[in-house]
Amino acid sequence: AIAGTTTMMSPFKTTGYRSDTVSVGALGVRLSPEVAGQYAALQRALAPYVTPGVTPMFTLDERAGLTYLLGGVPMGSTWTDSGTPERTAGILELACRNGDVDRGRPPVLLFNRTPDPAVTHALGVCGFAFPRDFRALHVAGGPPGIRVYVTATS
Repeated sequence: AIAGTTTMMSPFKTTGYRSDTVSVGALGVRLSPEVAGQYAALQRALAPYVTPGVTPMFTLDERAGLTYLLGGVPMGSTWTDSGTPERTAGILELACRNGDVDRGRPPVLLFNRTPDPAVTHALGVCGFAFPRDFRALHVAGGPPGIRVYVTATS
């Protein structure tokens, strides 16, 4: 009962059951109205760049849920952390070598920090030179701390 109550009343990285009153997307995730508005702004800003179920996305540091919220396809590992950049880069390179990443479709990148050199190198191995091939996309009212990058040619 303790785990169930704790999970329900204060779930991981949300404001809690009583405050999370707005359903976001088809995922059934409930968030506070403020946070839901931030993610809605992100969805609107990326709509021209995302084909649901097709567009590759890459996130850093426990932000994998953004890929699913936005309808993207994960590139490499969906769970990354700043303490293991070589692991993140290795899995990304392996996904590209195995053909799991469509090199003909530039990804959307969602970062909360500057990517480590190993990750930048792995993106290059996949055929996507960061930052050269990308441009920052301003997301008015979007989630604080999330930097969004789309292909420079779009």
